[in-house]
Amino acid sequence: MWLTPEGQAALADSTRHLVALEAWLRDFAMPTWFLPASPSSRLSHVAPGDFEGMRALLAVVEIPGGSPAMDLKTGRRLDSRRGLAIFRRGERIYMLFKETGGLLYTIRADSAAAASDSAWAAFVPSLGTFYRSMRFTAAD
Repeated sequence: MWLTPEGQAALADSTRHLVALEAWLRDFAMPTWFLPASPSSRLSHVAPGDFEGMRALLAVVEIPGGSPAMDLKTGRRLDSRRGLAIFRRGERIYMLFKETGGLLYTIRADSAAAASDSAWAAFVPSLGTFYRSMRFTAAD
């Protein structure tokens, strides 16, 4: 589970589980997956939200040089911006993500739409489509 005993207790408590999810994101996911990919990775948004009828933590992580796509002129990896939906299902924590930056995507940090309060979470519906295609075990 990768949570302290206090975090596990918070995850089991429906009134505090979002706190546990944020602790998991900051204390486990960031140093395990995102910071090794790019030490300059940072969370640009973190907020509670709704995901497929569940309370979830929604976030955006910026990963400099974290895209698999390359700039053909410089040979440098492009930056990555990933929208995250983190939720508890049974005894497990799940994190789904979608690339929301780069050349092929329309969400831009400098666009007027991105300046609105909810535009940063525009990735959520597409993650819902993926989530509905998943199959879980009875324990989940």
